[in-house]
Amino acid sequence: MNVNFALLADYTTTSKEDKFSVIGIYDRIGARVFPARHPQLQLAIRILTTRADIGHQRQIMVDLVDGEGKTLQKAEGAIGIPKDVERPPTMNLVMVFENTVFNEAGIYQFNVFIDGRLEAEVPLTLELMPDPAPPSM
Repeated sequence: MNVNFALLADYTTTSKEDKFSVIGIYDRIGARVFPARHPQLQLAIRILTTRADIGHQRQIMVDLVDGEGKTLQKAEGAIGIPKDVERPPTMNLVMVFENTVFNEAGIYQFNVFIDGRLEAEVPLTLELMPDPAPPSM
């Protein structure tokens, strides 16, 4: 089992035909003041499996760390593949992080682990945005 891709997005959906749509991919967020609160971050992850994964359960963990490596948020759970599948499936997973507080501008990172093994790193830059210029006359 490994990560094919991991992206930050505004919105994700899976159709009835099992098509995974990831909309509004980004790697930067601007804020006028810090600390800054972001209402929702969606981390879209596509996982490729192999025959060795069939009938097994794997642990997945995602943590968001700041530039010093300090964990700000963490999500974890288990994913498994039943024994009776014909072929190893592709799995689409969305992890939603709500009301995330970023204390300062800088580089942050989502780390995706499967069974304790680092599978993906997704950087996120938080930038201080200047106040908008007043309209000129």
